[in-house]
Amino acid sequence: MRAAIFSNDGDSDPGFVGRYLAEHGFEFLQYSREYPRGWKPAADTDLVILLGSDWSVYWREIEFEVSAESDFVLSAVRKGIPVLGICFGAQLLSHAFGGKVSRASQPELGWHSVECSEYPDLFAQTWFQWHYDVFTVPDRFKLVAGNQSCAQVMLSNRLLAMQFHPEATIEIIKRWCNGPGGTELLRHGIDARRLVESSDTYLPDAARATKKLVNWFLDAANSAEAVGG
Repeated sequence: MRAAIFSNDGDSDPGFVGRYLAEHGFEFLQYSREYPRGWKPAADTDLVILLGSDWSVYWREIEFEVSAESDFVLSAVRKGIPVLGICFGAQLLSHAFGGKVSRASQPELGWHSVECSEYPDLFAQTWFQWHYDVFTVPDRFKLVAGNQSCAQVMLSNRLLAMQFHPEATIEIIKRWCNGPGGTELLRHGIDARRLVESSDTYLPDAARATKKLVNWFLDAANSAEAVGG
């Protein structure tokens, strides 16, 4: 089985999500957002993973790339291929289906709790977040989790969109907190070193929750009653 992973150059690590997909026998096709002409057709994949990005869906200078990724997603959906969107990937799913992505009143950086009553074992968890934008929920989706900041999880038929980062391992977090990321955090009063250190407290639970989430999504997407259907 093949999973197409969409990411930006230099930030293509699927982390925990990739680890648990590999346990199900998935191999990965890495698709760079910067080079959409190099992507294969959606029909060549069994699963689509849209990772996060430091882009914003509404930037005019990436209009071509966002349109290409949206078209790929819509083609996959028409073929019944499951799609999982993370952070920017969730925002792109909203955009592709007529929702709106806009600047958040306050960013979420670091570990933040998510509330969910319908699927508490899957989503009611403290998750790693790093986003400045938020999305609205298109008509075909159902909002199932959120917090005081924004919508966090929405579902549709074989589609799962999450604003947080279930893939985040300690290696990913260290990379994001280094260099420009550390400067970015400092502007918001967050010490990068302390954020990395505090992650040891949350990562074991986040890893277990991510494994459960991946297993559930694959089972539900392949069942007669597809996730969100």
